[in-house]
Amino acid sequence: GSPQIHHTHARSQALLSAFKDRPEVHVAKYDASFSPDHGERTTDFLLGGESRPTAIIAGSIQILIGVLRSLRRRKLRIPEDISLVTVDHAPMLEFIDPPIATIDRDCSDFGREAAQLLLDRLEGRSVHKHLLPVNFDPKSSCAPPAKT
Repeated sequence: GSPQIHHTHARSQALLSAFKDRPEVHVAKYDASFSPDHGERTTDFLLGGESRPTAIIAGSIQILIGVLRSLRRRKLRIPEDISLVTVDHAPMLEFIDPPIATIDRDCSDFGREAAQLLLDRLEGRSVHKHLLPVNFDPKSSCAPPAKT
C-alpha cells in the first residue's frame, strides 16, 4: 500500500524491525496501491530477479489476487516453492489450496476505535493512541525455505 497510509507505514516499520538483527534475511518492500495489478507486477519483478524470494507477504486480499496470478503463471507451488501470507482473512480464502496463512485483525474493532477517536476530537477531548490486537493464523502455505 501507499506509505502515506498510517497502517501501511506501521506494517513496513514492524517488518523491518522484526528482521533487523537477522542478516541472513533480506526484506524487500514495495509501496503502491492496494490492487491486484500491484501484487502481480511486484511478484513478477521479485520472481524475475537473480535472488528469488522464499516467501511473500501480500499486504491485502486485493494484492494477494495479483500475487496468486503471478505464482500460477509460473507454476510455482505453495509452500514447496514459495511461502505465502496475506493480511486479513476473507471468505474467498477457503477455496484456496493450500490454505493461506493470514495476519488477522478485527476490522469492526478498528472501525469502532476510529469512530470514537473522531468523536473525541470533534468534542475537544484529547486524542490518544490505542493499539488493537493483531494475530497470526498459520496455515499450510508456509514452510521452511527449500534447500538450494
